[in-house]
Amino acid sequence: MLFMNPVSVLCFGNSLTQGFPINHPYAIALGGTLRNNFPHIPFAIDVQGLPGDQVVSPPGSYLPRLDILYDEVDTPYNWMIILGGTNDLNQYRNVDTIYEYLIKEWNFALSRGTQVLALTVPECGACDPILDTQRDYLNNLIRSHKAENFHVFDLHKAMPYWSMPEEERGRIWIDGVHFTEEGYDRMGTLVGAALHDLMTGKNLKFGAYTGQAPLRTELKTLTEQVDSNTLDESLRIVTSRVMRSRLSAV
Repeated sequence: MLFMNPVSVLCFGNSLTQGFPINHPYAIALGGTLRNNFPHIPFAIDVQGLPGDQVVSPPGSYLPRLDILYDEVDTPYNWMIILGGTNDLNQYRNVDTIYEYLIKEWNFALSRGTQVLALTVPECGACDPILDTQRDYLNNLIRSHKAENFHVFDLHKAMPYWSMPEEERGRIWIDGVHFTEEGYDRMGTLVGAALHDLMTGKNLKFGAYTGQAPLRTELKTLTEQVDSNTLDESLRIVTSRVMRSRLSAV
C-alpha cells in the first residue's frame, strides 16, 4: 500500500536534549504535538543528547557526533533541532568561538539537505551571573544568523527562568539548569508548535527567524507492505546510538 516516508527529525544537543536528570526528553512532547497536528504523517524522531557535551569541538564532541550520526543513516534527516552552548559558557569559552562552531554544526546539516531549527540558550539559575551578558550576546548572534533552510526558535524567550513566577518556576525547573518532566514537556510542545508553523509556512512566535518562506517539507511516498501495528504507530522515537560519556552532566 502507499504511505508516506516518515519525516525524520534529529533532536541534537546535550543534557537538555537528553532530558537529564530524569531521562524525559522534550522529544516526547514534540512527537505528540507533531502527531496531533499532522495525524496522517509519520515522524521518526532521533534523540541524541549527550550530557556535559560542548559545542566547541574539541574538547566537545558536537561535530564528531554529527559525523557519526550522518554516516549511519541511509537518508539524511529532514530536520535537525539543535541546542548547545550552556556548557561552553560555563567553561567561560569565548562567545565568538562558540558561535563559530555552532555555524560549523549548522552548516554540516544544511550541506546534507537537512533543515535546521536552532534553539537559543535558555537562562540558567545556577550559573555565574557574569555569564548572563555572554549568553545574551550568543543568543543575539544565533537570532541574527541567516542562511537558506536555517531557522531559529527563541527558547530563551519562550521559557524564562528569572521572570517566571516562583511557584511556576518550581514546577518547570528542577535545579536552575535542567527542567522537570513538566518543563521538558512544555519545551517539546513549544518546539513542536514552532516546527508545525515552519512546515506549514506560518510565522513563528517568540521572535523566531525563518530562512525562507513559505516553507513546506517535501514528503515522498513509496510502496511497502506493513503490519497494522506499524500503521498505528505514526510516531517513532528513536533513542539508539546514544553515545556514552564520562563528562559531567552540566
